[in-house]
Amino acid sequence: MQAGVVVFATGNRSRGDDAIGPLLLERLALWLSAEGRTDEFDLIEDYQLQIEHALDLQGRRLALFIDAGWGTPAPLEFYAIGPAETPVEPSTHQ
Repeated sequence: MQAGVVVFATGNRSRGDDAIGPLLLERLALWLSAEGRTDEFDLIEDYQLQIEHALDLQGRRLALFIDAGWGTPAPLEFYAIGPAETPVEPSTHQ
């Protein structure tokens, strides 16, 4: 059975500040295990999001994305996202 919440963490552990996503996901995994709640969450770590990750969103009630940001107010920022209003040109890093 699929968990209701999926958490995506993107970043590169070898690049210092870009490692915040994977490192936070690691701590989240430990906390969920200690609380006995691992079956409620699917945790996904990757260097960057890929089109295939869209399949991981199907049937979820909530998806959280953790990534380092440029100019993000310290220490963090939460906001809702939705589909783009205008088409986005394909790129290898968007």
